[in-house]
Amino acid sequence: MLDFRRLLYFCTIVEQGQISRAAKYLHITQPSLSLSLKELEDELGITLIYREKGKWQITEQGQSFYIEAQRILTQLDDLQQNIQNPFINNGGIFGEVRLGCSGFCLSFLKAILPAMEKDFPGIHIRLLVTDNILLENKIQSHSLDLAILHLPLMNSNYTAVPLTEQHLVSVWSPLLKVPKENPVSLETLAKFPLLLSRRWTNSGSLRPFMIAMQEKNLKPHVILDTPTPYWIIDTLQDLPAVAILHHTECSQTVPHVVLPIDLPKLTFQPVIIWKKDNYVSPACNKVIELLCDNAKITRE
Repeated sequence: MLDFRRLLYFCTIVEQGQISRAAKYLHITQPSLSLSLKELEDELGITLIYREKGKWQITEQGQSFYIEAQRILTQLDDLQQNIQNPFINNGGIFGEVRLGCSGFCLSFLKAILPAMEKDFPGIHIRLLVTDNILLENKIQSHSLDLAILHLPLMNSNYTAVPLTEQHLVSVWSPLLKVPKENPVSLETLAKFPLLLSRRWTNSGSLRPFMIAMQEKNLKPHVILDTPTPYWIIDTLQDLPAVAILHHTECSQTVPHVVLPIDLPKLTFQPVIIWKKDNYVSPACNKVIELLCDNAKITRE
């Protein structure tokens, strides 16, 4: 019979990426953890992880076993918690959701928090805000349950649900005289210092915006680009510049003038993703449902 402890140890090795690191995380010795892995492989009669001269790689059978082991461990946790469920009157749904989010998509999460707290107070979101590539890496390594980010994606082994399409707007510092144009032209924007949102590891919205400028023979003065656009708005209070941001990230509470840009065909598609082979907990399913309801999307 498979030992619960060995399942936990094996999953920790996969998630930590090293036997030595997993041993430190579990507060046991490395030889003890290596022995546990060998005993598990002997019991199953398969190799779960190739190990040679300090290097290792999970096998295809090991990856399949990890997915099932993770599902079993999660169900055991749910079983223990459900026996003492303090949220039975709120649909019985509770637990932690490890959610990753691009800095360009935080408004989608912000929009569902009031309903989540009101109707499902047992759900606890553990949030990571970072770039697309790191979010995908975390999803691939099972370190995140869900992620909200922009297309395109590096990998295809996801279930992906589209959220509200985004377009660019200009946010004006109170230190500037705001033009009367609506929408504002690229020619006008090229006359002002600009702050743009951009993925750290690739182009994000910066490249298509710059291409549109170049097509009009314009040379914009970009003084800063960042993957954390929510920081930009505060900066405008003391900096005479114009921020180019996604429209959903500029709520009605933004204390600056927001004008559309004359780029009607330039749009961006946010999605919520999770790995197709992942166990999706009731709490994760509820977060997905709330996101879809807010975006008026039918989840297939």
